[in-house]
Amino acid sequence: MTLHAQGSQQLGHSGGTETRDGYAGTGTPGRNRRKRQRGEFKIMALAAFENRGWLSPPAWAVLTGRYPVRTAYSYIKRCLWKWRLVDRRLDPRGLLVYRLSQKGADRLAWLRARKGSR
Repeated sequence: MTLHAQGSQQLGHSGGTETRDGYAGTGTPGRNRRKRQRGEFKIMALAAFENRGWLSPPAWAVLTGRYPVRTAYSYIKRCLWKWRLVDRRLDPRGLLVYRLSQKGADRLAWLRARKGSR
């Protein structure tokens, strides 16, 4: 018997995937809540670009309430630009600015429709 199996038996686990709070598998309420919050934030993140043209990350951070403001650079790059939901360019002063792409507008419409159907 392995050490892990011994520990499981001592704790009264039957070897299933049940967690301490009694939920089996991966569909725990906490995980579903986080996914829902991520989806709601993505709607807000994309909607901030809607009908506004080019925005700098600090301006976007103020519109979405994302603090500290410096986190806007990484969020936009990792979660929006990486998936081509926003277009990126340098403005005349050499600063990064972003706007909603067509793919981002389509995703925003899809997220809103999905949220409305729940």
